[in-house]
Amino acid sequence: MEILKQKIVNLKWRFIFVLINLIFLLLMRWIILMVNACSDDYPYMSLKICLAISILILLIGIKWDKHIKKITWSLLVLSILVFLFCTMAQASLNSARCKGTDAVIKADMRGSQELISKKYFDKNQTFLGICTQKDGILSGIKHAAQMLSKNNLPTSGTFSYSRNGDLNSVVCHESSNSWAAISSLKNPSVPSAGWCVDSKGFSNVAISLAENETSCPQ
Repeated sequence: MEILKQKIVNLKWRFIFVLINLIFLLLMRWIILMVNACSDDYPYMSLKICLAISILILLIGIKWDKHIKKITWSLLVLSILVFLFCTMAQASLNSARCKGTDAVIKADMRGSQELISKKYFDKNQTFLGICTQKDGILSGIKHAAQMLSKNNLPTSGTFSYSRNGDLNSVVCHESSNSWAAISSLKNPSVPSAGWCVDSKGFSNVAISLAENETSCPQ
């Protein structure tokens, strides 16, 4: 009878161990997604590492089955500590990463404005094509778009804010004598705003750019 009771107790601890290991795996996945909150590149390699760690913990539990209770408690304490640390660090970490992404987007937009606009007009005597030609601002605004999402591309429609790089999250409009472009930001200072630049020298946040509008709203 005592042996049976001991087997039941061990079975119970094995079940708890597997359950906590699963929770630990989900926690690690949450951490990965949290760290990559400002990037749409899903970290498959990091997820594989987490799976490997989880499997290693399972193997440890199997090998040292006699100490399953101690291992389970240790894993539980580790999971709680990791959760508490990540919860406290989440806001500041996400904010820092998003600000870094936004800084790159702003630099791309300003670079397009400062370095290419005048050169393009001097060469062609028109701004037509500046949004779509390789010698125009296409490269800069395309890179800004792909900072939001790797498959994102600038369009010529009405600006629609999206931190995830949805359709019209980055737009560029042109006419013969002016142009304007705006890109969504990950963490804008004004809600649902983007960074807008135009041929008149404007470079600041804006919340709209209607279709065919070729100057940033001020």
